[in-house]
Amino acid sequence: MGKVKLDSIGTILGEAGVLPGGKVQSFVTNEAKRLMDPFTPVLGFALRQNFKFIKSNTAIAYESAYAHYQYTGLKYVDPITKKGAFFSPSYGFWSRPNTVKVKTAEELKYHGGSLTGPKWDVRMMAVKGDALIKAAQKKMNGG
Repeated sequence: MGKVKLDSIGTILGEAGVLPGGKVQSFVTNEAKRLMDPFTPVLGFALRQNFKFIKSNTAIAYESAYAHYQYTGLKYVDPITKKGAFFSPSYGFWSRPNTVKVKTAEELKYHGGSLTGPKWDVRMMAVKGDALIKAAQKKMNGG
Protein backbone atom coordinates (compact mmCIF):
# COMPACT_ATOMS: atom_id res chain seq x y z
CA MET A 1 0.00 0.00 0.00
CA GLY A 2 1.39 3.41 -0.95
CA LYS A 3 1.73 6.40 1.30
CA VAL A 4 0.08 9.73 0.67
CA LYS A 5 1.90 12.83 1.87
CA LEU A 6 -0.28 15.85 2.55
CA ASP A 7 0.90 19.38 3.12
CA SER A 8 0.10 20.99 6.46
CA ILE A 9 -3.09 23.00 6.71
CA GLY A 10 -0.97 26.15 7.09
CA THR A 11 0.80 25.42 3.81
CA ILE A 12 -2.49 24.74 2.03
CA LEU A 13 -4.11 27.92 3.37
CA GLY A 14 -0.99 29.95 2.57
CA GLU A 15 -0.93 28.72 -1.02
CA ALA A 16 -4.65 29.49 -1.30
CA GLY A 17 -3.93 33.08 -0.21
CA VAL A 18 -6.39 33.09 2.67
CA LEU A 19 -3.95 33.65 5.53
CA PRO A 20 -3.40 37.21 6.84
CA GLY A 21 -1.52 39.16 4.19
CA GLY A 22 -2.43 36.65 1.49
CA LYS A 23 -3.82 37.73 -1.86
CA VAL A 24 -7.36 36.47 -1.16
CA GLN A 25 -7.43 37.98 2.34
CA SER A 26 -6.18 41.32 0.99
CA PHE A 27 -8.78 41.21 -1.78
CA VAL A 28 -11.59 40.50 0.71
CA THR A 29 -10.54 43.39 2.96
CA ASN A 30 -10.39 45.79 0.01
CA GLU A 31 -13.71 44.54 -1.35
CA ALA A 32 -15.34 44.86 2.09
CA LYS A 33 -14.17 48.49 2.27
CA ARG A 34 -15.57 49.18 -1.19
CA LEU A 35 -18.91 47.57 -0.30
CA MET A 36 -19.07 49.43 3.05
CA ASP A 37 -18.67 52.89 1.51
CA PRO A 38 -22.39 53.38 0.71
CA PHE A 39 -23.19 52.43 4.33
CA THR A 40 -20.51 54.69 5.87
CA PRO A 41 -21.78 58.09 7.05
CA VAL A 42 -20.86 61.11 4.95
CA LEU A 43 -19.60 64.33 6.48
CA GLY A 44 -17.47 65.86 3.76
CA PHE A 45 -16.34 62.30 2.92
CA ALA A 46 -13.60 62.54 5.60
CA LEU A 47 -14.72 59.35 7.34
CA ARG A 48 -14.80 57.32 4.12
CA GLN A 49 -11.39 58.63 3.03
CA ASN A 50 -9.50 58.64 6.35
CA PHE A 51 -8.85 54.94 6.93
CA LYS A 52 -6.05 52.42 6.76
CA PHE A 53 -5.75 48.67 6.42
CA ILE A 54 -4.24 47.08 9.53
CA LYS A 55 -3.30 43.68 10.97
CA SER A 56 -1.72 42.31 7.77
CA ASN A 57 -4.58 43.74 5.71
CA THR A 58 -7.24 41.83 7.67
CA ALA A 59 -8.99 44.86 9.20
CA ILE A 60 -9.90 48.46 8.44
CA ALA A 61 -9.31 51.29 10.91
CA TYR A 62 -11.24 54.52 10.44
CA GLU A 63 -9.02 57.31 11.74
CA SER A 64 -11.29 60.37 11.79
CA ALA A 65 -11.63 61.90 15.23
CA TYR A 66 -15.38 61.29 15.19
CA ALA A 67 -15.31 57.74 13.74
CA HIS A 68 -16.16 56.04 17.06
CA TYR A 69 -19.17 58.28 17.64
CA GLN A 70 -20.46 57.71 14.12
CA TYR A 71 -19.97 53.96 14.46
CA THR A 72 -21.86 53.65 17.77
CA GLY A 73 -24.71 55.79 16.46
CA LEU A 74 -25.18 57.56 19.79
CA LYS A 75 -24.53 61.17 20.68
CA TYR A 76 -21.69 61.89 23.09
CA VAL A 77 -21.74 65.12 25.10
CA ASP A 78 -19.59 67.22 27.39
CA PRO A 79 -20.47 66.05 30.94
CA ILE A 80 -20.72 69.64 32.20
CA THR A 81 -22.34 71.55 29.33
CA LYS A 82 -24.36 68.56 28.01
CA LYS A 83 -23.52 69.70 24.46
CA GLY A 84 -22.04 67.59 21.70
CA ALA A 85 -19.95 70.52 20.47
CA PHE A 86 -19.85 74.28 20.17
CA PHE A 87 -19.95 76.09 16.84
CA SER A 88 -18.21 79.24 15.73
CA PRO A 89 -18.73 80.53 12.16
CA SER A 90 -15.08 81.57 11.99
CA TYR A 91 -13.72 78.25 13.32
CA GLY A 92 -16.32 75.51 12.95
CA PHE A 93 -17.19 72.88 15.54
CA TRP A 94 -15.08 72.53 18.66
CA SER A 95 -15.17 71.03 22.15
CA ARG A 96 -13.62 72.02 25.43
CA PRO A 97 -10.00 70.80 25.51
CA ASN A 98 -9.22 67.63 27.48
CA THR A 99 -12.88 66.82 28.00
CA VAL A 100 -13.93 63.18 27.91
CA LYS A 101 -17.44 63.06 26.52
CA VAL A 102 -20.14 60.78 27.87
CA LYS A 103 -22.55 58.67 25.87
CA THR A 104 -26.24 59.56 25.77
CA ALA A 105 -29.24 57.55 24.58
CA GLU A 106 -29.86 60.06 21.76
CA GLU A 107 -29.41 58.51 18.32
CA LEU A 108 -27.39 60.34 15.69
CA LYS A 109 -28.99 61.52 12.47
CA TYR A 110 -27.10 60.40 9.37
CA HIS A 111 -26.69 62.05 5.99
CA GLY A 112 -25.48 60.67 2.69
CA GLY A 113 -28.23 58.30 1.66
CA SER A 114 -30.69 55.82 3.08
CA LEU A 115 -28.05 53.12 3.61
CA THR A 116 -25.78 55.15 5.90
CA GLY A 117 -25.88 54.60 9.62
CA PRO A 118 -24.14 53.12 12.64
CA LYS A 119 -22.22 49.84 12.53
CA TRP A 120 -21.78 50.15 8.78
CA ASP A 121 -19.82 46.88 8.57
CA VAL A 122 -22.72 44.92 10.06
CA ARG A 123 -25.21 46.79 7.85
CA MET A 124 -23.14 46.04 4.74
CA MET A 125 -22.85 42.34 5.57
CA ALA A 126 -26.63 42.08 6.04
CA VAL A 127 -27.21 43.52 2.56
CA LYS A 128 -24.05 42.67 0.58
CA GLY A 129 -22.52 39.79 2.55
CA ASP A 130 -23.45 37.17 -0.04
CA ALA A 131 -21.80 39.25 -2.78
CA LEU A 132 -18.63 39.55 -0.70
CA ILE A 133 -18.52 35.79 -0.10
CA LYS A 134 -19.07 35.07 -3.81
CA ALA A 135 -16.31 37.51 -4.77
CA ALA A 136 -13.94 35.84 -2.28
CA GLN A 137 -14.77 32.39 -3.67
CA LYS A 138 -14.17 33.62 -7.21
CA LYS A 139 -10.79 35.05 -6.16
CA MET A 140 -9.87 31.74 -4.48
CA ASN A 141 -10.77 29.92 -7.69
CA GLY A 142 -8.33 32.08 -9.63
CA GLY A 143 -10.74 34.74 -10.83
